[in-house]
Amino acid sequence: MAREIKVGRISDFANLATTLVTVEGQNICVARVHKEFYAFPESCTHAEASLANLEIEDGVINCPLHGARFMVSTGQAITPPATEPLLMIKTETKGEDVFLTI
Repeated sequence: MAREIKVGRISDFANLATTLVTVEGQNICVARVHKEFYAFPESCTHAEASLANLEIEDGVINCPLHGARFMVSTGQAITPPATEPLLMIKTETKGEDVFLTI
């Protein structure tokens, strides 16, 4: 059964960047794009490189290992070598708090 879990306050997440959080033993990236938040597993779907602490440019992150690019709003893999999308996790803000539904 899915649960809503607080992962921090809005101010804990740098704008236009991904931030690593650990929820129930899972490493998850939270991406902040101005007032919108997105979340997905920390690892690239191509070679399991970390997608944490990356800058977001035009809504896209670049995997530092092989250069695969992903849309943070949808998880779509937009350049090879990645072909599988990121699995998106539901996010919600309430007041100043950020929640994930796990």
